[in-house]
Amino acid sequence: MYKKIYFDMDGVLADFDKGVLQLCGIENRDQATKTEEEDNLMWAKVRDVEHFYDKLDFMPGAREMFLRIYAKYGDRVEILTGIPKEKRGIVTAGEDKIKWIHRLLGEEIKVHIVYAEEKKNYCFGPEYVLVDDFDRNINEWKEQGGTGILFKNSEQVNEFFELNGPEYRLVEKLIDKKSHIAFAESCTGGLAAARLVDVPDASCVFDESHITYANKAKIKCLGVLPDFIEKYGVVSEEVACKMAEGVSKNSGAEVGVGISGIAGPTGGTENKPIGMVCFGFCIDGKPYTFTKKFGNIGRGEVRKKAVDFVYEKLNELM
Repeated sequence: MYKKIYFDMDGVLADFDKGVLQLCGIENRDQATKTEEEDNLMWAKVRDVEHFYDKLDFMPGAREMFLRIYAKYGDRVEILTGIPKEKRGIVTAGEDKIKWIHRLLGEEIKVHIVYAEEKKNYCFGPEYVLVDDFDRNINEWKEQGGTGILFKNSEQVNEFFELNGPEYRLVEKLIDKKSHIAFAESCTGGLAAARLVDVPDASCVFDESHITYANKAKIKCLGVLPDFIEKYGVVSEEVACKMAEGVSKNSGAEVGVGISGIAGPTGGTENKPIGMVCFGFCIDGKPYTFTKKFGNIGRGEVRKKAVDFVYEKLNELM
């Protein structure tokens, strides 16, 4: 478990190069190929822009990336960002960076303003992580025994922290489509909904869900007819589809999901064995149904695999 996760600001969260181009009218060349004269000119241009750092845009995907990690790790996530040397004459750099971070990411975010060579002093072992776009900072961090991530893009960081799963992709798709989702769960008992709310922006696409474990709950809350359950059986694609349609109608969500299955260790038959789960999806009024037979692999594992299938299939259908 990580004790601290530090993010650099410019070049990781804020797009410094884009700011130099848009606000200063020049291109910021790579440090390794830039002459001293070119470097001095760039900093002079930056100095001429009042509150330069507070005017920067996010790097692509950076806000979502940071908020995902902050949602998972809380106040162990902090900003560790450098400021230009005094000779650059950008006296408001530290103040402007703090304003940018608190305005766009939240007042609760702790910020450390240091010179670049001082960053390594915040490292006390492998449980301390630095995400930075400057290879020298990362190398010095690793020399102190820390975990360093040389930033390339937000997807790379999401992958490192295992925050690029199908639930994140689904929320992004739902936001893009301005759609909402609702679940009607039986054997999974709320696990599908719980996985969705692990995503920080889930509130944009999710209002309510139903755990309808007993048949009478499916009848009362979702409008599944008793004769329908008797005809097809509660574990059937037909009933799962009616569950999806019912929860979509009741909640007003464009996407409804119904899950009904036999997780075990008892309850299976020859035709409907333990590990069989039926799924119904109602997407913009169009029904889809599927059945998976996961086998007698244990109650918890059946439920987990059922939720995995829901998110994989939703991403495919959408």
